[in-house]
Order: sequence, then C-alpha cells, then structure tokens
Amino acid sequence: MDPNQLQALIFGSDGTNALPINTDSTGRINIGAVNTVTAVLGATITAGTISATILGGTIAATVVAGTINAVEAATIFGGTINAVEAATIFGGTINAVEAATIFGGTINAVEAATIFGGTINAVEAATIFGGTINAVEAATIFGGTINAVEAATIFGGTINAVEAATIFGGTINAVEAATIFGGTINAVEAATIFGGTINAVEAATIFGGTINAVEAATIFGGTINAVEAATIFGGTINAVEAATIFGGTINAVEAATIFGGTINAVEAATIVGGTLSATILAGTITTISQNNYNQFSALGFVVDSTSFTEIPAASLMQNSYPYKVYSYLVYNNTPAVTVNARLEISSDGSRWIADQTITGLLTNGVVLTPYRFAKYTRVTLATAQTDTANVDVYLDAQV
Repeated sequence: MDPNQLQALIFGSDGTNALPINTDSTGRINIGAVNTVTAVLGATITAGTISATILGGTIAATVVAGTINAVEAATIFGGTINAVEAATIFGGTINAVEAATIFGGTINAVEAATIFGGTINAVEAATIFGGTINAVEAATIFGGTINAVEAATIFGGTINAVEAATIFGGTINAVEAATIFGGTINAVEAATIFGGTINAVEAATIFGGTINAVEAATIFGGTINAVEAATIFGGTINAVEAATIFGGTINAVEAATIFGGTINAVEAATIVGGTLSATILAGTITTISQNNYNQFSALGFVVDSTSFTEIPAASLMQNSYPYKVYSYLVYNNTPAVTVNARLEISSDGSRWIADQTITGLLTNGVVLTPYRFAKYTRVTLATAQTDTANVDVYLDAQV
C-alpha cells in the first residue's frame, strides 16, 4: 500500500462502528453532519447554514455574510449588521443605524442619531439635540428646547416658553405670561394681556378686557367702551358717546354735542350752534362777542284777519328767559292797509297775557319791547279793516 493513500484510510469511531474520515483533494477533512462541537478554534465557515443552539461560552467571531435566523440573549460588541428583520433587542447599545425601519417595541435612549424617515408612534422622556422632525402628531413634549418649528399645527397641550419664534398661521388657544418681541399676530380673540408692550396693532378689534397703557397708537375705527386716566396726544376721534373726561387738554372739537358734565377751561373755542345751559360758578369772562347775540325773523308774513293772530314761524316762538335784552321789530310792507301789533307773555307757553299793543301801523316799522318779564314771549298781528297786508318781523336778542 502506498503510504500516501493513508489519507483516505483514516478511521474514526462513532462509539460502535469504525467509519472512514474523508478528505478533499487538498487533504482537508470533509465532515458531513456534526451533532455536537465541543470547541472550534480559528474556523472560517465559507457557506451553508448553521442551525445551532449555543448553550454557553463566548463567540468572538466575525460573520461576514449570510443569514442568522435567531439570536437569543446575545451581546454583540462590534461590527456591522446589514439587515435585521422581525428582531427584538432587549438591551445594549447600537452605535449607528442606517436606513432601518423599526415597526414596534421601545427604544430607551437615542443619542446623536439622525432619523431620515418613517413614523415614531410614541416618544417618552427623550432629549433630541439636533436634526429635523418633519411631522409630529398627537405628541406631548414635557420639557427641553425646540430650536425651530416650521409649518406645524399644535392641537393642544402647554408650551412653557417660546423664544425668537415666528408663527405663520394656526390658532393659539391660550398664552400666559408670554413676551412677544416681534412679528405679526393676525387675529386675537378673547385674550387677556396682563403686561408687556405691543408696538403696533393694525386693523384689530378688541372685544373686551382692559388696556393699561397705549402710547403713540392710531385707532382707525371701532368702539371703545371705557377709557380711564388716558392721555391722547393727537389724532382724531370721530364720535364720543356718554364719556366722562376727568382731565387733560383737548386741542380741537368739531361738531360735538356735550350733554352734561363740567368743562374746567375752554381756550380759543368757537361754538357754532346749539345751546349752552351753563352755571358759571367763578372766574372771569373777558369778552363776549357775536355768540351772545341772536337774530330771528319771519319775512313776508300775510296778515288777513282783524283778530290778533300769532306768527307760526318757529324762529319767533322763542323762550325769552335766557335773554337779558330782546325786542321785536315789525315792518308793514303794505302802506294802504293798517296793521296792529301786540306783544304777549306767558309762563307755561299756553296761556298768554297781553303786555303792550301798537295800533295804526301804516308804513316803516315799530319796535316792541316787553314791559314785564315771563318765560315765553310772542308777537301777534291783526289788520284794522278787512284787508290783506304783508309784514316782516324780526326778533333781536342779547344775553
């Protein structure tokens, strides 16, 4: 026998029978099926499948490729895993995960990771130091700092502090103890602002609440129910109703009606119309010019009765008590007809008493000044004969 052929004649025992141990053409032992391997030192498994249960010991191996169906209670200290499917990792640390999709389970801590896509159902007690989150739905963030949020909608919860943020849209239900340094708020409804400064408000409607101070503001419209202790430096107020102004200075008032109250001082004012029912308690009236004089007239009044008839012109039915001096001037424009004039006074405006009568007025005019004083005064006219006359009547009054 050739000694070189001994490589094919080496036998092993399975405990009962002697069996040949085969080798390949290079002399390497070719083992078929192995039930138990006590120790493997420096082995390389090129291909195939290992369906094994490792009960103990330490594997310091590098698996370059292939598929591992199941790993239980293992600790992987290094290397790279290309793909993990349907696995549950109970502990340890994963240095880097690229292009992975995690369908369930719990991740206790993620540090310095970048997640490019997918969906995270729940994150509890996490701190995210950087990166970008595209969408967060139904999340509650208990603490930490978010550097930037773009195009997000927050449906509920509480934000403790927002610094240097720009909110482009959406609705904020409540803001407490916040300071907004800039930007634009399109609409605020049912809000109470306790302090701070608002630089500019444009086209806003404030339905309620209290504004402590407004400086250099221009209000273009709307209604202010109450203003207390305010100073308005300029601008125009179109209408003020039922207001009480306690102090300050009003530069100009146009077309206003003041129903009551007290005006401490009026300087360089012009009162165009209306009635001043005032009581001057003290002070000095320097000049009373044209505004203390009034003239009323009824021109072209037709007299066609021999009974005294009042002139129905509203301008001549005056309350005479505000005037210190007043007279009626009667002009007969029909010289061929004699006109009689009588001055009457009354305290209630319904029962009249004759004060003085002028008869035989043919041409020119006559002045009627009452001898007695009453609250109301009027002039009545009649013709001396049955005929028609045309008369002009003036009332000149001075305070």
